[in-house]
Amino acid sequence: MKRSELEARFLNNDNLKIECTICIIRDPQIATSETWNSIEVPPSDIAPNLGKLLLKAEEGRDVTFSVGGETFTAHRAVLALLSPVFTAEHFGPMRGRGGGGGGGGGEWT
Repeated sequence: MKRSELEARFLNNDNLKIECTICIIRDPQIATSETWNSIEVPPSDIAPNLGKLLLKAEEGRDVTFSVGGETFTAHRAVLALLSPVFTAEHFGPMRGRGGGGGGGGGEWT
């Protein structure tokens, strides 16, 4: 169809008239439905694997404790999860005040 034919047929005083037909179907078009077999999900092993990673890996440890002449390193995020005192000292209102542990790691004696 040529542009002149489209303009003559659908344009009137620079107004475009579009007619639409909408059909609403209320009943589903599927004749039958199938039930999918359930998928068995294995139990999570994240806790033991994460524990092994945090206990064995030196990488990421950002706090050092010196107790009785012996040195221990730890992850301050794990300490904060386990203790409200460490949470306050590392991430809360006591941040930067005590034991050298405020902010970005440090040494605790």
